[in-house]
Amino acid sequence: MLMIVVAYHTILLILLSISLYHLRQHRPLMSLRRVVAALYLIGMIALIGTTGVAVAAGRFHAIRYLAYVVFVYIPLLLLGLSVLYGKRQWRWSTGYALVSLVIIAIGIYAFFIEPWQLETNRFVIYTPKIERRLRIAIVADLQTDAVGTYEENALRRVLSGHPDLILMTGDYIQQHHWDDYHREGRRLNAILKRIDFRAPLGVYAVQGDTDKLGQWRTIFESTDVVTLLQRQHFDLGDVVITGLPLRDSRQLRITIGPQSKFHIVFGHAPDFSLGRVDADLLIAGHTHGGQVRLPFIGPLITLSRVPRAHAAGLNRLDAQRTLIVSRGIGMERGSAPRLRFLCRPEIVFVDLVPALRSEHR
Repeated sequence: MLMIVVAYHTILLILLSISLYHLRQHRPLMSLRRVVAALYLIGMIALIGTTGVAVAAGRFHAIRYLAYVVFVYIPLLLLGLSVLYGKRQWRWSTGYALVSLVIIAIGIYAFFIEPWQLETNRFVIYTPKIERRLRIAIVADLQTDAVGTYEENALRRVLSGHPDLILMTGDYIQQHHWDDYHREGRRLNAILKRIDFRAPLGVYAVQGDTDKLGQWRTIFESTDVVTLLQRQHFDLGDVVITGLPLRDSRQLRITIGPQSKFHIVFGHAPDFSLGRVDADLLIAGHTHGGQVRLPFIGPLITLSRVPRAHAAGLNRLDAQRTLIVSRGIGMERGSAPRLRFLCRPEIVFVDLVPALRSEHR
């Protein structure tokens, strides 16, 4: 349905451009303006009507349609206006052309450049609860439908940071059909084996939204990755970790008791941080940092109930608890637009540093 809507508007744009060119050659400017206004009014009415169709098709279909309107439909309309005004009103013509080119440039950057600009971010937490420095790597939201060089390089970069512990917060493959899911799962499995994906204190993985129930664990078969189906605690000597299944990570009233050692709780969605979770460090992914962030506004959509300010990065929940939400390595696939804007993909390393109790921060 969405493709029909897009095709309809593309045809409308072509017809409108031909009409404008013809009218410009045979009509005086004042009459032409009236005709142009009528044509654009008809186009906007059609645009509003078909927007309803896109919204009815689903949330991500609507967002994808909106991206088409912003980065294709509007720039073409502006370019049409620029040609229409021509040399007679060069200021308006130049203005429309510049705005159109800026939108097109933003679209090229958001769709083809930023999604592959993977960065590495590091946070340091000082605590008196440990006796030696530990490094934790957070691998969130690989979320790919075609496993390849990008994913392999990202996982190699994780290992190059020499982490003591690796936590994977879900959303590894996003494929609707079972055969496609298993194909990409086998490719990811082959990469994990080829690069010997492991860490001294272990690698632990939980389920995400795109991971098919009962099947996602096959991605990690014959590897050193420990997959969790239910809430589990692991005493690793220096720290205690608690892994949450998908449903628990979304529980707003979840209760998790304290541990005598430095306690890390990780899950897919960060919503569990709103519950009674007695832990020193809470780790999640899922939000992609919003995937699109605007200056002075922040993320437009987080698909989480945590405050938007908590959708990415490090946030102090209180004097004892810290929440870290990764923007993820991949991005939303399927019917969603495949873009990132001012929200680069990331790998996160967290260094736990021993400190005297008086130095704890």
